[in-house]
Amino acid sequence: MRTLTLAEDQLLSLARLRDDPAVLPLLWRARLSRNKAFLSALLWDEHGSEVAEAFAVLVQAQRQSPETVDRVLLHPRFGAWAAVCAARGASHPASRPAAHLAAHLGAFAAAAAIAADLDCAVTVPVVSGALVLPGIGAWSGLPGDHAVVRRDHGSLVVEPLRGPSRRRGDASWRDLRTLTAVVGRATVTVEFDDLPATPAAWPWQVAGPGALPGPGALPGPDALPNPDALPGPAARPSVPASAAEYRRWRIRFAAGLALVGTAVPALAAPLAGGIRAAVPLGDPGDRSSAATLADAFGAWAMTTPGDRFTAAVGVLHEFQHSKLSGVAELVPLIETDGPADLDSPWRSEPRPASGLLHGAYAHAAVAQLWLRAAAALGGRSREEALGHGATACAQTLTAGRDLLASGRLTPVGQRFTAAVVDAVEALRPRVPRPAVRSAAWQPLTQQSPLTPPLSPPLTPPHTQRSEHSS
Repeated sequence: MRTLTLAEDQLLSLARLRDDPAVLPLLWRARLSRNKAFLSALLWDEHGSEVAEAFAVLVQAQRQSPETVDRVLLHPRFGAWAAVCAARGASHPASRPAAHLAAHLGAFAAAAAIAADLDCAVTVPVVSGALVLPGIGAWSGLPGDHAVVRRDHGSLVVEPLRGPSRRRGDASWRDLRTLTAVVGRATVTVEFDDLPATPAAWPWQVAGPGALPGPGALPGPDALPNPDALPGPAARPSVPASAAEYRRWRIRFAAGLALVGTAVPALAAPLAGGIRAAVPLGDPGDRSSAATLADAFGAWAMTTPGDRFTAAVGVLHEFQHSKLSGVAELVPLIETDGPADLDSPWRSEPRPASGLLHGAYAHAAVAQLWLRAAAALGGRSREEALGHGATACAQTLTAGRDLLASGRLTPVGQRFTAAVVDAVEALRPRVPRPAVRSAAWQPLTQQSPLTPPLSPPLTPPHTQRSEHSS
């Protein structure tokens, strides 16, 4: 059996913000292997006829189109769902919640069959009246707790166990929407995933926004899945984004990715091949938030970006987290993670080593983006971009050096972190003295702005501060 890993020169290319093109395909292969292992563990347990039926449909779809099934197994929702199934199955193997959760395999099997142009009939749980086909769309307003998704000669029908309901009839169907951008020579299309949460709810989709500690405290990429919290039958109904909010996302996402492609092309190429789904969190009010879930590779959650800079920094920052989460599964970077007693430049509370490493890696890329983007700006906008870049540099260097002195990294983790520090040190010539002085005055215990809109704002009146959980 072949073990997937990264060569040290590939690992250091990531730390130096010059990603080796071979790394992203390897991370996708590792994620596919991981998700298949979780699926195998699920099938090893006895979960009833629904799981067996769904797996049989998945096998048929794989025979018809292996690439299509691989894409479904790589879907961020599948990764999140499979990880929690594994965790909950290990702790509650005989419980009804575990069996109910496992039955959501039917949603992925149906999605794979439809994408492979295969007729099928699959029983899928209904949660809060909703049934999601990941990557395709969702029904809402369904009665009961189970329904059969049936595809017959191209016709798609949902049949609640209380009686039939046509796709455009009693049950309300909505198609998954998408976002599109041009990055360099590549056209990138990602899911705009405001569909109902189950299967694969993120933590706040279960407990609701009121359960969050506040902006900037969304679950970080180092958070472990809580098998008793997500994504079971308690997931809350979702409210789809309005047409106006979706339009803002489309415009700012396209402009933001174009900015990433122009300013940091070495980071834009892997980003274009790695992002898969945006999970909108609604209007940010006076602060915007963003988050990544380690198990949902390629997805990021974010409040509506206020302008192209917010969009660019947000998606780049979050994808750096996704990459590092994937890398950490192949190469051990941390010897001792806890306790959470390391000062963080981005959070008022102390963090474990993993939180500090994630923060340093993501903010190194953000620093490079701001400083390179500043070269194409003028006046106050240029000054503000330089200020944000200088702040990100100072914070990253502080976190990186603290990590190197902590004794908590593995030898390869030491070399990786040292390379991140060196990459940020190399940005110093781009920072003029006034910006350096202002960055030095930034209190390191203060939650740092991810990207306040530059003046004048590209789209009024979103004057917000964004924060992140690093």
